[in-house]
Amino acid sequence: MVFLIIKNILGELRMSDAFQDFVGKEINVSEEPVEYKFGDETYKDFNYSYDKNDPVIKDIFNKNASARIILPNTMVTMDYIPTRPNVYIDKDTKGTWRITEVKFG
Repeated sequence: MVFLIIKNILGELRMSDAFQDFVGKEINVSEEPVEYKFGDETYKDFNYSYDKNDPVIKDIFNKNASARIILPNTMVTMDYIPTRPNVYIDKDTKGTWRITEVKFG
């Protein structure tokens, strides 16, 4: 039993290392301005979406089909799946969209 737990932990660590190569890679992201109205107040924001044909995105999903791409304002569930990579994308100081972090869970 203990052996299986150690084997699973080591497997996850190797998988995590493989995904760290994506950090810093540029991703094609589109921004769409939107307005939200709540009562008398109007709020301006953006909807973001990534290009599903981006070669980096395709490579991520080829490595793990359950990957979750997380852009600003993305709502995600709070379930924990230790083998699922959560790929965080944000805009850098030059305005380029890049993968900033990969966490598993």
